[in-house]
Amino acid sequence: MNGGHDDLFGFGAESWEKAKLEAICAIVREGRKGNPISYSDLAKAISSINIEPHGYAMNRLLDDISREEDAAGRGILTALVVLQDEKVPAEGFWASAAGLGRDIKDKDAFWVDEMRHVLEECKKHPLCR
Repeated sequence: MNGGHDDLFGFGAESWEKAKLEAICAIVREGRKGNPISYSDLAKAISSINIEPHGYAMNRLLDDISREEDAAGRGILTALVVLQDEKVPAEGFWASAAGLGRDIKDKDAFWVDEMRHVLEECKKHPLCR
């Protein structure tokens, strides 16, 4: 594997896509209750691949989800994925947000606004029942 953008960490493309949908729906289920989800709980909710909560594969999976959800107009859904103890997103979230052109100078204000948006979107998310 070359570590490039096409590298799915040894997982097949079909399994990767299933894992993305499982992750999206796990995040949405918690979001519909007004809750975030920890990286650990998210990893447990993904059954199609074995993924570590704080590994490179999870970072890539969440980045893919961030880009796809934002492109669909639903915001950065991964704003709801937080560190278990600190209850805030890990560094990968901020990198994704910056990569999507968001102004993250005031991280707290950005995160609150983004969470508000995605919590609303969770209520009507088309991929998860």
